[in-house]
Amino acid sequence: MKPVGAKVREDVFKALVERAEAEGVTVSEIVRRAIIAYLGKPVEQPLEARLKELEARVARLEELLARQPVVEPTASGQARKPREGSEYVKTVSVEWASRRGLNIEEYMRRREREGYICNDTASHVICVWREELEQAVVELNGAKAKVGEVGKVLSGVRLEVAKAAEKAGLLWFDVHEGRWRI
Repeated sequence: MKPVGAKVREDVFKALVERAEAEGVTVSEIVRRAIIAYLGKPVEQPLEARLKELEARVARLEELLARQPVVEPTASGQARKPREGSEYVKTVSVEWASRRGLNIEEYMRRREREGYICNDTASHVICVWREELEQAVVELNGAKAKVGEVGKVLSGVRLEVAKAAEKAGLLWFDVHEGRWRI
């Protein structure tokens, strides 16, 4: 194959990256397909390329599945969702846990089984309700919010969850992609 280069606007490049991520392929593959389609040539992928794409997709799915918490169902078979706003964020100081003899790793595993996502900082263990954090990310990215604009887009429980997740390092703004990530 011969290399081809082109410069595109920033918004076009972001769209290419998003499309490639959605399909589990590289940006080069998306561009290659577009050129072949534009020229009206038949799209033939070698078996190796198709196998590589499939392996990349499987790896991405396995990564996403590994990040999902195992949520213990209630008697009705549904995950137990917190009832009150303050129940969406659980914070424990490392000092308090140490004095009480609390195993921090076990505490985090237990919370994650319940439906939280947790991280420990130098001074605290912070757990936030995963579903609310995921919805906050959807809202932030939908509003194209930047760093410092969380309070302008979110309110109530989602704002509380997002602020706690930022403090815990669970939520951040990816400058290169221009979007919020967990």
